Amino acid sequence: MKKSIYITLLFCTFFVGCEQDFLAVKPDQKLVVPSTVRDAQALMDNSTMNADGPYLGEVSAGDYVLTAAFWSSMTPEIRNAYTWAADIYQGGAVPDWNKAYQKVFYANLALETLEGISPVSSEQEAYNQAKGAALFHRAWNFYLLSQQFCKPYVAQTVATDLGIALRLKSDINVKSVRSSVERTYQQIIADATQGADLLADLPSFKTRPSKWACYALLAKTYLQMGEYAQAEKYANECMKINSELLDFNTLNPSANFPFSQYNKEVIFHMVMPNVSPFTSSRVDVKAELLARYETNDLRRSCYFFANAGRTAYKGSYNGSSALFCGLAVDEIVLIAAESAARLGKIEAALMHLNRLLRFRYKTGNFTPRVESNQQALLAMILLERRKELLFRGVRWGDLRRLNLEPATAVTLNASLSGETFTLLPNALRYTFALPDEVIALSGMQQNER
Repeated sequence: MKKSIYITLLFCTFFVGCEQDFLAVKPDQKLVVPSTVRDAQALMDNSTMNADGPYLGEVSAGDYVLTAAFWSSMTPEIRNAYTWAADIYQGGAVPDWNKAYQKVFYANLALETLEGISPVSSEQEAYNQAKGAALFHRAWNFYLLSQQFCKPYVAQTVATDLGIALRLKSDINVKSVRSSVERTYQQIIADATQGADLLADLPSFKTRPSKWACYALLAKTYLQMGEYAQAEKYANECMKINSELLDFNTLNPSANFPFSQYNKEVIFHMVMPNVSPFTSSRVDVKAELLARYETNDLRRSCYFFANAGRTAYKGSYNGSSALFCGLAVDEIVLIAAESAARLGKIEAALMHLNRLLRFRYKTGNFTPRVESNQQALLAMILLERRKELLFRGVRWGDLRRLNLEPATAVTLNASLSGETFTLLPNALRYTFALPDEVIALSGMQQNER
């Protein structure tokens, strides 16, 4: 009962109306004062922490097409993100920003609660779980924000490129200040590393963080930084805890949703809201992407289905139409493969790649990949990454980092009623603008678009 009242009061106090930006809301903390380890854990077990993952990057990532009629029926934010417009929000709310900082607030409040507690031996494990979870959630949401609201990680300019606002305290009266991209990534790594030291190897529930999840986040972070030795290290540490993969031969491809929620590959569960472009009645996966799946590749039937002349997607690891955007083993295997390939470890890269693909092809119809050329192998792995991690909230970050290399740069195009929209590699519009209200209230520098 106490937990329910506590969480309800937090929502009523801090998140009044979706039209207000979260960082602009002034909470009255006299209403509720968390004071125990249990209170801190209740904050981290709030269902908000696993919901409302960012979706603007997926809307903009170019793996599907919309008809002009469908496009015109959508909100301005969705229409503008689809065509990479300079002004996406048109003065409206920005859920991808608001929801992430809402979760950062929860994490900071939990950490501050725990700072005032000296746990007795009987509650040390619970204390470590709550603190580790808060550190993971802060790191995870900083990571998600960094993939949309600050420039890609470029070693030569990270010290001066503008990062996100690193909110490290719950006091919303403290003015937000943008960090650098370098400082942003340092904070993500510091929080995830400390969280890993505190958390158990495996979670009691897939909605809770674990050492497994911290290592997965570190692998993702170092991959974005181009630090491939560290990405490989943490991908391998993650897989040492558990690297079990789903055998797609055991799934029912005729099912509406072949994948179960919290399946064995899920490391940390999170979903996007149901946004209009991805509903089965509207989405149409690009034909050129579908053509890359071979006949015996079970992902063809487990991920996609025909719907009114279009190809819709049903492959969410949430087991529903809501898109899974958490952490999963298949992504970590691909990080290990890519990192090994970039480091010239051909045998290791092929081992990781073939282990994954063996579970994705019809039994008896998979021929292990063989490739001795480093660049050809890397291209093979990157293609499998795109095919495996479709609609997972991963593609936008991949485009941002891969566009930095001429060999893997991509130009995106969208056509509506005879008009073509284009997003060139490394365009400023790969970095979303901060919400207008945040700029007005904080005075932070806006991203160029």
